[in-house]
Amino acid sequence: MNFENIINVFNPYLTSSLIKYAVRPTTIWTLRSDSTLFVFKRSNLKTFSKFPFDGPDPSLAKISVDALGEKCVIFWDRPPILFFSLATGEFSIIQDIKTSFYPSAACWMPTTNGSSDILFGSITGEILSISSDENHEVKSLYTMPNGQLIRELHSHVNGDMKMIFVNIEEQILTFYGTSDIEQIFQKGPSNKVIVLFGTEQQNPNSKRIILDTYEGSIRLSVLHMLGVMSYVAQMDGNRLINYDQKVSEFDITNVVAIETCQWGFLVVFDKNILFFYESKPKASLPISNVRHISCDNIGLVLFTDEEIITISTKSFLHYIVHDAVKHKLFDYALYLSQNDSIRFYVLKKQIEKMFPEKVGKYLISLKWSINDIVKAVGLDSTATLAYLTEYIVNLPKTMKKQRFAMINWAFQLHSKFYPQMEQQFIKFLQDYGQEMPKEEIYHVLDEINFQNGIIEFAKVINDEQKIINQIIAYKDINDVLNYLASINNSKLISLTLQRLIETRKKEVIDFLNNNYLKIVTEDQLPLVSLVPETASQIFNEFTTDKTARTMMMISMCMNHLDDRIIQLLSRSKTDFPFLYRFSNYFECHQAVSRILIRLHKPKQAVRVALKFGSSSVHNFLASIKDTETQKDAWTEYVNNIKGEERDRAINRLIATNLFTFEELIDVIGDDSFLYEYADEMLQAVKKMEKDAETIYYRTHFHQVRAPDFPISYAETCRFCSLPLLGTKFVAFPCGHVMHKECLHKMVDEVRKHHPDDEIGDMESCPICGIISVETVLQPF
Repeated sequence: MNFENIINVFNPYLTSSLIKYAVRPTTIWTLRSDSTLFVFKRSNLKTFSKFPFDGPDPSLAKISVDALGEKCVIFWDRPPILFFSLATGEFSIIQDIKTSFYPSAACWMPTTNGSSDILFGSITGEILSISSDENHEVKSLYTMPNGQLIRELHSHVNGDMKMIFVNIEEQILTFYGTSDIEQIFQKGPSNKVIVLFGTEQQNPNSKRIILDTYEGSIRLSVLHMLGVMSYVAQMDGNRLINYDQKVSEFDITNVVAIETCQWGFLVVFDKNILFFYESKPKASLPISNVRHISCDNIGLVLFTDEEIITISTKSFLHYIVHDAVKHKLFDYALYLSQNDSIRFYVLKKQIEKMFPEKVGKYLISLKWSINDIVKAVGLDSTATLAYLTEYIVNLPKTMKKQRFAMINWAFQLHSKFYPQMEQQFIKFLQDYGQEMPKEEIYHVLDEINFQNGIIEFAKVINDEQKIINQIIAYKDINDVLNYLASINNSKLISLTLQRLIETRKKEVIDFLNNNYLKIVTEDQLPLVSLVPETASQIFNEFTTDKTARTMMMISMCMNHLDDRIIQLLSRSKTDFPFLYRFSNYFECHQAVSRILIRLHKPKQAVRVALKFGSSSVHNFLASIKDTETQKDAWTEYVNNIKGEERDRAINRLIATNLFTFEELIDVIGDDSFLYEYADEMLQAVKKMEKDAETIYYRTHFHQVRAPDFPISYAETCRFCSLPLLGTKFVAFPCGHVMHKECLHKMVDEVRKHHPDDEIGDMESCPICGIISVETVLQPF
């Protein structure tokens, strides 16, 4: 804000210098060094009048003007005392004053008849009253006991209460009451005395008091050597309450003048004017060469050697407020502007700098009306929303209409600021959703496409169907299923699963497999059975409702879930005949064949399995656990197929090792066919022999029976290393075994090389010399 734009400057181009001045609401009075009284119209300084007067040295003159700015007295420390009326424009000398009375101070006291009396104080401590009419009646009111110099007089009237403040040397005395002025002074001063400090020599400006009023209270500002001492006195009926004292200290070096105003103190220096509040400068007025300053409710009046400068209170206030805002002194700016519309500007600027989470509580703390808050921060602003949020918290629920209006207003603002304030919006719905009309809220949330908001609001009012609809439409399938697991409405759960099973079957099945115990009750089992993949688990848990179990089994059959039906065969509570009838009816052939096995009907089971093809039959046959049942099934299978398929089946049959040779011949029923498979049968036998662990042989020495000892089927001859199986061999007790033929060849070979020796049959092991056993034939 530009300071030049708020001041009004007038230069009357006078050659004389300013001696004394007085500022009133409509006029400005000045005494000039050429013994001239100037009266300026305050609203237009160019309009003024001048009135010459006769008297002693004008530089020693003092002036006192009445409150209305219509009359004044000019006096010196010796007679005469001049009385002037602006209405007549004439001076008169007040008579009947004793020559020993030397005035030092004066003030005006309103009377009951609408006029004012003039109170004079003297250098000897005497106080006189002089009427302002033509008679100028003089009355003696009071004399200081010690004859102290009266430095200043100030009066104040509030209703019937009259107060006179008398500044004498080191203290200020107070006279007050509701009676006439004579009785007030007869009663004497109050015991509430303001004690001063500092001396005139230390500071020429000290001991000067300035009186102003605000909000029914009185403030006395006393200039002293360290700054300004402020006293506030409040009136309560005829009683004067104690003064509240406050000292504002600052360096007054090079101070030209000091003035108080309702917001602080103005300290004039040569080059600028500083505005102080609580001893700290808050703003600077960029104006120089000011010699005198006055401030009242109308504004500031500044006097330089040549000019008179006026600043309206509003302009001055706005200037220092803008300066405070510029320096981010928001609290002080609000204090200054509390009774002015500029406070809306201040608050708006302050809110812009605040953290959003602090705005609401701060606005509430101001205790402004809602209208003022809106004027400051705007009707549709986040600050207004923050204020409403806090306001609603403190609004009793008994005030239903007002509460509903505030909640609805806040809701509309939330919808405007979505999605920037999504989380705050959700919390608002959670806190106040139950107090708002459902359909209207749904409509607004849908218009702004706030799907999460719809879900949260539905949770508040327990609208589970709406929640499910929203999640299905806008969320992932897992979100739907997780929500279903969190509620207890089994009917709604079942109906929702029916909706989902057509399009998201896998996810629903997995979910039910993990959560069915949490969400399914027995009365809802028939509905859940529409998802037959879970039926086997559910069936095993709920045993009291036969109808439910029946529907589940039917459901699995209808959906051809053979694997699930087969799982039921291990359940002790399964009704096999019932399950067979429905499985057969719905042509679940794989399940039917398994059920027939459980019903001990293997041949019928094979015939059913054959409808599915050979590969299915093979798997089916392999799943049969009972050996005899498996043999019956294989027999039925082989006898019901022909051609190459039968040949392959016989190969599989032989590989099972279920049948002996005789049983195989009976099953196959054709000897010639058997020989065609001799190689395969021989290989099977060899495998059996090789896999066998041991076989025992009985041996003897001469006529003595030797103990049995084991020889492995895989044993080989010690001479040729060929297998012993299928040949004649000799086993010695030492464990060495060899072909009988190899042993004879070895003996013959020895005889050839030793013809002179009689070498008979070997009776001892040719390897280690242990006595041999007699020849042992192959045990087959």
